[in-house]
Amino acid sequence: MAKLTQLEAAQKKALGGDIEEAEQAFADLVKKGTARAAAALAEISAYRGQWHEVLGHVETSVAALDQFETFDVQIDQITLCSLAARQTESWDRAAKTAEIGRRSLGKKGDPDLLKILARLAAFAASHGSEDFRLPQGVQLGGAVRFAEAVAKVEGSKKKFSDPQTRADHMIGLARVYEYHEGAVQMFEKDNTLPGIFDNVVFLAAALAKAGRSDDAWAVIRGGISDWWPVEETQIAPVVLLTDASLAPIMTAVRCAEILDTPRGS
Repeated sequence: MAKLTQLEAAQKKALGGDIEEAEQAFADLVKKGTARAAAALAEISAYRGQWHEVLGHVETSVAALDQFETFDVQIDQITLCSLAARQTESWDRAAKTAEIGRRSLGKKGDPDLLKILARLAAFAASHGSEDFRLPQGVQLGGAVRFAEAVAKVEGSKKKFSDPQTRADHMIGLARVYEYHEGAVQMFEKDNTLPGIFDNVVFLAAALAKAGRSDDAWAVIRGGISDWWPVEETQIAPVVLLTDASLAPIMTAVRCAEILDTPRGS
């Protein structure tokens, strides 16, 4: 078995709920020149509601934006910057971060990422009057398409190995068609939590949209242990803080519980 890198070892502590030791380990790595470790510090600070600290950590992490392994982590850092800027009204720092990221990528950087950095710069220039939004696809006729897909499954001889596999398939269909009401319908019908965390988030957002914030939190709490990082700089799902429907239900107490709960193991 390969020995863990220092970054992986720090992440393991964080995923196990030992946030204080992990935070120190990540901070030591940043001091030694591992700028990517600042991404983990940004996530920890965001879950604590320490938005000024988030800005500082993101400034460090985006300077190494081209060194991250996944697009998801790069997007998380930029989105956290936008949230922190709004919380602190630090528009100049958000603009500075966008420029740092642009310089990190260079003219030949990922064009989609450069567009998102440009959106961050525009958001900062408008002092938040323009919402920072990531590009998203919208499924036209989602309700109809979802109903057709469900009918096809129900009318087939398809067998699922267990209730959770069925829940993942059916709620996954609702997610594909961006039909939140469909996710709620399937959850009420089957009364089973999905096991895939993307489906957990979609269902929780659907419940929150329906005004069922306690049910949404119950779904998140029940599924958080199934969340997995995609690279060693991630310590918790940033989407819980950035999703417009979920962010309002993530109280300080709930954020602390996420950090304390073992996950990704």
